[in-house]
Amino acid sequence: MSVEHKEHSTDVHKDAQFVSLFDRKEDAKMAYITNAFSINMISDLGQVKVEFTPTDPQNIPKDVESAIGHADIAAVISNDLGVELAPNRINNSLVKGETIYVAQYIGPRLPEGATTLPEGAKIKYYKVDVLTD
Repeated sequence: MSVEHKEHSTDVHKDAQFVSLFDRKEDAKMAYITNAFSINMISDLGQVKVEFTPTDPQNIPKDVESAIGHADIAAVISNDLGVELAPNRINNSLVKGETIYVAQYIGPRLPEGATTLPEGAKIKYYKVDVLTD
């Protein structure tokens, strides 16, 4: 797979950086977390199965790398997981056999500068696997 790398911008609203989420060497895989999942994240849109498994924050590796595109949601997820996650606006590219964690925010628009969830909001965590069969 070819990957185009762009300069990383501190302005999360500029062009996203294009990266492959995983080094294809088994022993070098990193765990990533994002705040959304899209069909566009699948590298090969042939026939694939994607499995969403609900999980708890304590099941997410502490060395997880951020692929979270927005600063406020990154701060809330950081607080929830107990690890520092900076916003990192990248285009994710997954292939069969890979996994990503998704922290799906459900609720009203986050107030600017939020580090905790507003009343009535929640985050559901998922382990998302792109299956080979």
